[in-house]
Amino acid sequence: MKKIIYSFVTLSLITCACGTTTQNTVADSASEAEPQAAQTAPDTTPDIEGQWKIEQVAIGDSITLRPAEEKNGNAGITFENGRYSITTNCNSIQGEYTLNGNSIVLHAGLTTEMACDNMQLEDGLKKILPAISTIESQNDSTIRLSSKNSDYIMLSHP
Repeated sequence: MKKIIYSFVTLSLITCACGTTTQNTVADSASEAEPQAAQTAPDTTPDIEGQWKIEQVAIGDSITLRPAEEKNGNAGITFENGRYSITTNCNSIQGEYTLNGNSIVLHAGLTTEMACDNMQLEDGLKKILPAISTIESQNDSTIRLSSKNSDYIMLSHP
């Protein structure tokens, strides 16, 4: 009778040990696969660092501004170390930005307020900047900053 009990206990221990080893092996394999998946996930954050030329500013369906078509129409934006700086043919706007994936927030900052003959671009930018919420790469040299409505700023590398 003791032999039967010892045999039963031994068989039970072997069965439990085999089941635990198999479960740990499966769990270990799954945990090893997770870091590999996390490491190979592509970074969807666009690279915006550097200087960009402002090609177009669209406000609603009725206003489209193209700085290059204006007299002395050099308008640009520089993104560097969490800060942005916009220059137009008259004034400048600067502040901080936060980028997370394709989401961007342009925080209010400093603005020069010189009186100029044509301030339409500055006025448009001041209106649209707080509403900008997404950034998308159009191609290697063009990006679009968009608001939740139809407002956007189209940028290209100079």
